[in-house]
Amino acid sequence: MDTDDRIVSVLPVHLSNNLAPNLQLHQYPLLNRPLDVPPSAAISGKRIRARLKPTTRRLEVHVPVDPRPEVWSTERSKELGAGRMEDDNEKNQVSGSKLKEGEEPRLSEVRYRSEEITHVGSYMLGVVRDGELLVYFVWVKLIII
Repeated sequence: MDTDDRIVSVLPVHLSNNLAPNLQLHQYPLLNRPLDVPPSAAISGKRIRARLKPTTRRLEVHVPVDPRPEVWSTERSKELGAGRMEDDNEKNQVSGSKLKEGEEPRLSEVRYRSEEITHVGSYMLGVVRDGELLVYFVWVKLIII
């Protein structure tokens, strides 16, 4: 702390680990923007979805793409959609979209898939509630998406 810095607030700190079995920490190191639904996709009612695969210990986050022509290529979405459908079929995954007769698959969402890494160090989560800082220790493994 610099000597010119002034104390803005003093909060009592309470340590707890009662959320540990139900709390996970996720990082998105390759994402250089907030994990939000693009405004053009939100207008059509699309949302971010996630699914947990307990057997493989993976988490998938599905984020709708931004379909505006200035940032998205329809032709490329068809190409990527066909690849996604082929990959899903190989992995026996059920695709969320049903195709009509003669319709080509299109990529409509980006999937972020987790990789569990070994626990190194201590992670903590803090929440300010009623003027007090509640600090929870996170003992689960870090999941990188």
